[in-house]
Amino acid sequence: CEFSRWTIGVRIYEADRILSKKWTEMEQSAGLGGSAGNNKLVSRTRYFDGRLVQVVDIEKMLIDVFPWIEDEKHNDLETLSKIHSNQCVLLADDSPSVLKTMQMILDKLGVKHIDFINGKTLLEHLFNPTTDVSNIGLIITDLEMPEASGFEVIKQVKNNPLTSKIPIVVNSSMSGSSNEDMARSLKADDFISKSNPKDIQRVVKQFLELA
Repeated sequence: CEFSRWTIGVRIYEADRILSKKWTEMEQSAGLGGSAGNNKLVSRTRYFDGRLVQVVDIEKMLIDVFPWIEDEKHNDLETLSKIHSNQCVLLADDSPSVLKTMQMILDKLGVKHIDFINGKTLLEHLFNPTTDVSNIGLIITDLEMPEASGFEVIKQVKNNPLTSKIPIVVNSSMSGSSNEDMARSLKADDFISKSNPKDIQRVVKQFLELA
């Protein structure tokens, strides 16, 4: 697979069982498996007989195995400059480690942001009657999340006249062409390699400074 622009090979020696589940059938596992920085469990579902199945945070695991990928991001972080905008960024990702990195990047850029652990909580905030949609300049979302995926976020935002003009950037570690093509077919405005500081700076500058 492609992970943050690197081709990673994962060998599976044996599969006991293969489950096919919709993202609406997945539950958030926030708070399980340790602290946010070390949590390797992001969601859970059930076997057909009711037994619990934990879903691991593949991004956290790959960074643990290949730490130099994260080191490159931290080096790039030091080169970022402030972006001047009063607009707010909505950010959704089910990986605690990715959320932490994204928070560091957006804080370094000096932009306001509200963070969500999946697409469902982002959509609930966005369509809450008390939310001032005019203050939202950009949505950055992962694709694969429990309860409501990034694809669902794009579809609902772009199909609603009140929010259709809000730019949506997909922030995905699985940077293959199939995911990008599907996201763009739903009218996503850009697709970037997950948590790359320079890419984040580019899209935030592009969309917020035009707002």
